[in-house]
Amino acid sequence: MISWSVRTFGDKVVARKLRAMANRAANFMPVWPEIVELAALAYDRSYREQGPGWADLATPTKRSKAAQHFSVYPIRERTGKDRRTMTNPANLHFSGTARTVDIEGPSDTPAAFHQEGGGKLPARPLKVSLHHQNMMAKALHNSLSEAYDHG
Repeated sequence: MISWSVRTFGDKVVARKLRAMANRAANFMPVWPEIVELAALAYDRSYREQGPGWADLATPTKRSKAAQHFSVYPIRERTGKDRRTMTNPANLHFSGTARTVDIEGPSDTPAAFHQEGGGKLPARPLKVSLHHQNMMAKALHNSLSEAYDHG
């Protein structure tokens, strides 16, 4: 009778690495600061590209800005404070769970009002482009890969 013995190896190492990866997938909180940095970059792009798609300023608003010696364009940059605040990750507040993160600017910035609009003011939201969404997804992917590599 002929018999064969097959021995496996490395299964414990792979199991440990997969557990580390599963633990990271269950809790992405260590990645949220990097996601906030990417959001700040996305917001900067939104200011630079004026949305894209932001409604133009009303004629009375243009006159008012000019009378106050502010540049009419770019939109949402009367003094630059709003842009400086929303594009600096240190100014953005975030709260997250294991699987979600909420990113907000300080309450004293007009960003929230512009995000939704209201009254006669049209919404001029800061947008996260597909490119920046992909960068965020890559950061999450890299976090999983690192957990596996170091598991």
